[in-house]
Amino acid sequence: MLSPVPISLPRQFNKSQRIFLTADEHYCHANIITYQDRPFKDVTEMDNKLIANHNSIVKTGDHTIHIGDFCLSNETDFINIIRRLNGHHYIMDGSHDRVLEHYYKNENKPKDIEDKLTLLPKLFEFKYAGQKITLCHYAMTKWWASHHGSLHFFGHSHGKYEHPGRAVDVGVDVRDYLPIQLEQAIKLVQKKPTIENHPRK
Repeated sequence: MLSPVPISLPRQFNKSQRIFLTADEHYCHANIITYQDRPFKDVTEMDNKLIANHNSIVKTGDHTIHIGDFCLSNETDFINIIRRLNGHHYIMDGSHDRVLEHYYKNENKPKDIEDKLTLLPKLFEFKYAGQKITLCHYAMTKWWASHHGSLHFFGHSHGKYEHPGRAVDVGVDVRDYLPIQLEQAIKLVQKKPTIENHPRK
Protein backbone atom coordinates (compact mmCIF):
# COMPACT_ATOMS: atom_id res chain seq x y z
CA MET A 1 0.00 0.00 0.00
CA LEU A 2 1.07 3.56 -0.66
CA SER A 3 2.22 5.28 2.51
CA PRO A 4 -0.37 7.80 3.75
CA VAL A 5 0.34 11.49 3.29
CA PRO A 6 1.55 12.81 6.66
CA ILE A 7 -0.72 15.44 8.22
CA SER A 8 2.23 17.29 9.70
CA LEU A 9 5.77 16.43 8.69
CA PRO A 10 7.43 17.44 11.99
CA ARG A 11 5.49 14.70 13.80
CA GLN A 12 7.40 12.23 11.66
CA PHE A 13 10.84 13.29 12.83
CA ASN A 14 13.05 13.43 15.89
CA LYS A 15 16.35 15.24 16.44
CA SER A 16 18.33 12.43 14.83
CA GLN A 17 16.37 12.66 11.58
CA ARG A 18 17.02 15.31 8.95
CA ILE A 19 14.85 16.61 6.10
CA PHE A 20 16.24 17.60 2.70
CA LEU A 21 14.61 19.36 -0.24
CA THR A 22 15.41 18.94 -3.91
CA ALA A 23 13.78 19.12 -7.35
CA ASP A 24 14.38 18.65 -11.07
CA GLU A 25 16.81 15.77 -10.95
CA HIS A 26 15.41 14.46 -14.27
CA TYR A 27 16.89 11.00 -13.78
CA CYS A 28 17.12 9.03 -17.06
CA HIS A 29 16.37 12.15 -19.12
CA ALA A 30 19.22 12.42 -21.62
CA ASN A 31 17.96 15.62 -23.27
CA ILE A 32 18.07 17.58 -20.02
CA ILE A 33 21.87 17.60 -20.33
CA THR A 34 21.57 19.71 -23.47
CA TYR A 35 18.55 21.72 -22.38
CA GLN A 36 20.19 22.87 -19.13
CA ASP A 37 23.84 22.62 -20.21
CA ARG A 38 24.61 20.08 -17.49
CA PRO A 39 28.29 19.08 -17.26
CA PHE A 40 27.83 15.38 -18.03
CA LYS A 41 28.82 13.41 -21.11
CA ASP A 42 25.73 11.18 -21.02
CA VAL A 43 22.71 10.21 -18.93
CA THR A 44 24.56 7.39 -17.16
CA GLU A 45 27.21 9.77 -15.88
CA MET A 46 24.53 12.26 -14.85
CA ASP A 47 22.45 9.69 -12.95
CA ASN A 48 25.50 8.24 -11.20
CA LYS A 49 26.69 11.70 -10.15
CA LEU A 50 23.28 12.77 -8.86
CA ILE A 51 22.97 9.56 -6.84
CA ALA A 52 26.52 9.86 -5.47
CA ASN A 53 25.91 13.50 -4.52
CA HIS A 54 22.66 12.61 -2.78
CA ASN A 55 24.21 9.75 -0.84
CA SER A 56 27.19 11.88 0.17
CA ILE A 57 24.99 13.97 2.47
CA VAL A 58 21.69 12.08 2.86
CA LYS A 59 22.01 9.08 5.16
CA THR A 60 19.80 6.05 5.80
CA GLY A 61 17.69 7.69 8.50
CA ASP A 62 17.18 10.96 6.61
CA HIS A 63 14.16 12.13 4.61
CA THR A 64 14.15 13.85 1.21
CA ILE A 65 11.25 15.71 -0.38
CA HIS A 66 11.53 15.74 -4.18
CA ILE A 67 9.47 18.69 -5.46
CA GLY A 68 8.75 17.37 -8.95
CA ASP A 69 10.52 16.18 -12.11
CA PHE A 70 12.25 13.31 -10.37
CA CYS A 71 12.48 10.78 -13.20
CA LEU A 72 11.59 10.58 -16.89
CA SER A 73 11.60 6.85 -17.61
CA ASN A 74 9.86 3.55 -16.87
CA GLU A 75 8.98 1.78 -13.62
CA THR A 76 12.09 -0.40 -13.69
CA ASP A 77 14.42 2.60 -13.86
CA PHE A 78 12.37 4.43 -11.23
CA ILE A 79 12.62 1.50 -8.82
CA ASN A 80 16.35 1.05 -9.42
CA ILE A 81 17.04 4.72 -8.69
CA ILE A 82 15.01 4.68 -5.45
CA ARG A 83 16.91 1.55 -4.36
CA ARG A 84 20.23 3.32 -4.87
CA LEU A 85 19.26 6.48 -2.98
CA ASN A 86 19.71 6.73 0.78
CA GLY A 87 16.83 7.60 3.07
CA HIS A 88 13.06 7.89 2.80
CA HIS A 89 11.59 9.77 -0.16
CA TYR A 90 8.53 12.02 -0.39
CA ILE A 91 7.84 12.54 -4.08
CA MET A 92 5.67 15.27 -5.59
CA ASP A 93 4.40 15.20 -9.17
CA GLY A 94 6.00 17.66 -11.56
CA SER A 95 5.74 18.09 -15.31
CA HIS A 96 7.80 15.00 -16.24
CA ASP A 97 6.70 12.40 -13.68
CA ARG A 98 4.33 10.18 -15.68
CA VAL A 99 6.10 7.16 -14.23
CA LEU A 100 4.49 7.87 -10.85
CA GLU A 101 1.01 7.20 -12.18
CA HIS A 102 2.10 3.91 -13.74
CA TYR A 103 4.03 2.86 -10.66
CA TYR A 104 1.21 3.47 -8.21
CA LYS A 105 -1.28 1.60 -10.39
CA ASN A 106 0.96 -1.46 -10.13
CA GLU A 107 -0.51 -3.88 -7.59
CA ASN A 108 2.79 -5.73 -7.19
CA LYS A 109 5.01 -2.96 -5.88
CA PRO A 110 8.30 -4.13 -4.30
CA LYS A 111 8.04 -4.04 -0.51
CA ASP A 112 11.48 -2.48 -0.07
CA ILE A 113 10.50 0.39 -2.36
CA GLU A 114 7.13 0.97 -0.67
CA ASP A 115 8.93 1.27 2.65
CA LYS A 116 11.04 4.10 1.19
CA LEU A 117 8.31 6.10 -0.57
CA THR A 118 5.50 8.50 0.27
CA LEU A 119 3.59 10.24 -2.50
CA LEU A 120 2.71 13.86 -1.73
CA PRO A 121 0.07 15.95 -3.53
CA LYS A 122 1.04 18.56 -6.12
CA LEU A 123 0.62 21.24 -3.46
CA PHE A 124 1.76 20.44 0.07
CA GLU A 125 1.61 22.69 3.12
CA PHE A 126 3.15 21.95 6.51
CA LYS A 127 4.76 23.53 9.54
CA TYR A 128 8.34 22.98 10.60
CA ALA A 129 9.50 24.38 13.93
CA GLY A 130 6.53 26.75 13.80
CA GLN A 131 7.40 28.00 10.31
CA LYS A 132 4.67 27.69 7.66
CA ILE A 133 5.95 26.20 4.41
CA THR A 134 4.34 25.58 1.02
CA LEU A 135 5.82 23.20 -1.55
CA CYS A 136 4.86 23.10 -5.22
CA HIS A 137 6.79 22.20 -8.35
CA TYR A 138 5.79 25.53 -9.89
CA ALA A 139 6.65 28.92 -8.41
CA MET A 140 3.62 30.79 -7.09
CA THR A 141 3.04 34.48 -6.50
CA LYS A 142 0.75 33.85 -3.51
CA TRP A 143 0.51 30.87 -1.18
CA TRP A 144 -0.62 29.89 2.32
CA ALA A 145 -0.03 32.90 4.62
CA SER A 146 2.50 34.39 2.19
CA HIS A 147 1.51 37.84 3.43
CA HIS A 148 2.52 36.77 6.95
CA GLY A 149 6.04 35.62 6.06
CA SER A 150 5.48 31.96 5.30
CA LEU A 151 7.95 30.29 2.92
CA HIS A 152 7.62 28.66 -0.48
CA PHE A 153 10.01 26.17 -2.11
CA PHE A 154 9.69 25.18 -5.76
CA GLY A 155 11.49 23.71 -8.78
CA HIS A 156 10.75 23.71 -12.52
CA SER A 157 12.65 26.93 -13.26
CA HIS A 158 16.17 25.41 -13.33
CA GLY A 159 17.62 28.61 -11.91
CA LYS A 160 16.11 30.82 -14.60
CA TYR A 161 13.66 32.58 -12.28
CA GLU A 162 14.63 34.66 -9.26
CA HIS A 163 11.50 34.84 -7.10
CA PRO A 164 11.10 38.31 -5.54
CA GLY A 165 9.42 37.07 -2.37
CA ARG A 166 10.12 34.58 0.39
CA ALA A 167 10.44 31.70 -2.04
CA VAL A 168 13.38 29.91 -3.62
CA ASP A 169 14.18 27.33 -6.30
CA VAL A 170 15.61 24.18 -4.68
CA GLY A 171 16.28 22.39 -7.98
CA VAL A 172 19.60 20.63 -8.48
CA ASP A 173 20.69 23.00 -11.26
CA VAL A 174 21.07 25.83 -8.76
CA ARG A 175 22.27 23.70 -5.81
CA ASP A 176 25.44 22.14 -7.25
CA TYR A 177 23.43 19.00 -8.07
CA LEU A 178 22.80 18.39 -4.37
CA PRO A 179 19.74 18.41 -2.11
CA ILE A 180 19.59 21.17 0.48
CA GLN A 181 18.85 20.55 4.15
CA LEU A 182 15.52 22.08 5.18
CA GLU A 183 17.03 24.20 7.96
CA GLN A 184 19.52 25.68 5.47
CA ALA A 185 16.76 26.36 2.94
CA ILE A 186 14.70 28.13 5.60
CA LYS A 187 17.62 30.38 6.58
CA LEU A 188 18.28 31.14 2.92
CA VAL A 189 14.75 32.26 2.13
CA GLN A 190 14.08 34.03 5.43
CA LYS A 191 16.60 36.65 4.34
CA LYS A 192 14.25 37.68 1.54
CA PRO A 193 11.46 40.24 2.00
CA THR A 194 7.76 39.59 2.32
CA ILE A 195 6.66 41.51 -0.77
CA GLU A 196 2.89 41.42 -0.75
CA ASN A 197 0.39 43.16 1.44
CA HIS A 198 -2.75 41.40 2.57
CA PRO A 199 -5.85 43.62 2.49
CA ARG A 200 -7.21 44.27 5.96
CA LYS A 201 -10.91 43.94 6.59
